[in-house]
Amino acid sequence: MKILRVLLLLGLAGSLWAAPGSGWKSDLAAAQAQAKAEGKSVLVDFTGTAWSDPWKVLNQEVYKSAEFTAWAADKILVRLDYPERNERAPAKVAANPALGKLIAIKNDFNIRGFPTLIWLNAEGEEVARVIGYREGMGPMAYIAELTKPR
Repeated sequence: MKILRVLLLLGLAGSLWAAPGSGWKSDLAAAQAQAKAEGKSVLVDFTGTAWSDPWKVLNQEVYKSAEFTAWAADKILVRLDYPERNERAPAKVAANPALGKLIAIKNDFNIRGFPTLIWLNAEGEEVARVIGYREGMGPMAYIAELTKPR
């Protein structure tokens, strides 16, 4: 039973981080330090890649597009990947320090729904926030939403 529990925790921990080589980082603190040192902004994608249907469409229609890739080229990309709600129960969070850290970041940014994309300047101040994604919106409309004056 202990082995099964360890394997499940390792599997969950692996799903919490961005895929290697995807261009998206998984350590927000390191990304913010890099952004400050390089004078770059940070895009933080709060999501659930395994279960969020709006994120799956956003990923296909926007993140994989040439337009988004070009627009985001001078930014540091961070993806914070959350498990489904039942996997974020207090007992599970308490038993998994990596998940606890993710939940703390979610709470710090007052994330109420997935996906949420937050654009931070080099100083870590929020520039823009887009919650959710409407199918068919496309990369240019999504970028316009992110860049419209607040």
